[in-house]
Amino acid sequence: MLLMSKIQPLWLRLNSAQRGYVVATLFVVLWILNFSSQVWPMYGMALSLLYAVSQDMWQGFLRVWHSLAGKALIIVFYAVLGNFCFAMAEAQVNNLIGIRPDVVPYTVNLTVVLLAPIWSFGLSLVVLTLYIMLHTVKIMLLLLLRPLGVRSHHILNDEAYPVTTLLTRIIYLPVFMTCLAALPSAYLTGDSTPLEDLFHGEPTLLAVTPAGVTRTETTNPPAPTTAEQTASTNDSKRHEINVGSALPTILWLNRTLAGFLYQVESLSRSSCPMTGPEHLVHINDYEVLVITPNEKAETGYQYQVRLCGSVGYRQPAPLPPQS
Repeated sequence: MLLMSKIQPLWLRLNSAQRGYVVATLFVVLWILNFSSQVWPMYGMALSLLYAVSQDMWQGFLRVWHSLAGKALIIVFYAVLGNFCFAMAEAQVNNLIGIRPDVVPYTVNLTVVLLAPIWSFGLSLVVLTLYIMLHTVKIMLLLLLRPLGVRSHHILNDEAYPVTTLLTRIIYLPVFMTCLAALPSAYLTGDSTPLEDLFHGEPTLLAVTPAGVTRTETTNPPAPTTAEQTASTNDSKRHEINVGSALPTILWLNRTLAGFLYQVESLSRSSCPMTGPEHLVHINDYEVLVITPNEKAETGYQYQVRLCGSVGYRQPAPLPPQS
């Protein structure tokens, strides 16, 4: 009871972000006391840091948003980011179907939604890098201006234990960035192994080859290939990212988009002649994009542009003979 009576006033003086950092520190202590044998304290630390950093960044966002210049900067930034998101989504759909993507707007919108986490991870890493640089500058100013009599409250935020909190942020933010940097790879490949290796202390390397991105273990020597390893290799190929072109080909994303395009956005019935399981999308008055299921295709479907062939559509005039 005596200990709680001393801790409670200190706890109440802390803001939400500071409490998150304290909880993260407690999880680190538990992890050390367990001699690194248990992994769950590391997951607890990651969740606590996520909460603390989110609170910190949200308060900073509110301070910027409440100024006129800050609102203008945020709106312009998100407008530019949204333009890049739609451009990348259209390029991804164009690589999939082979024609201009404006004929399948719902598939493009779905691509934007599925690629949004990648932009969020990248934006978060950039903002956190700037945030760490800001706190590093604060530390330098404290060390340089303290002999001149400039107190910390002129530089630091108005919060309890500002110097200790500043040092805590400088220590923990790079740790949080390391965890956050593993998320894009896990999301793009559809494989959570990079995150598991990070918490288990088994680092992996991503080897970029013309065929795609493969994982290379750095801690264990190669072992003879077995039937289970062969099956595991074949399974990992489904999560492969092809980097042979300027725009990465994310296999799971293309399969999701192809299934959505065939099952939802394309037409199963039309005045244009269709055979078997074919679906189509009208390109213009003369041409259609025909989608046919094909188990041998990488995405499960093949695409072909052909004339509509319906009597209800005016057929294009034949080209003049070449002289």
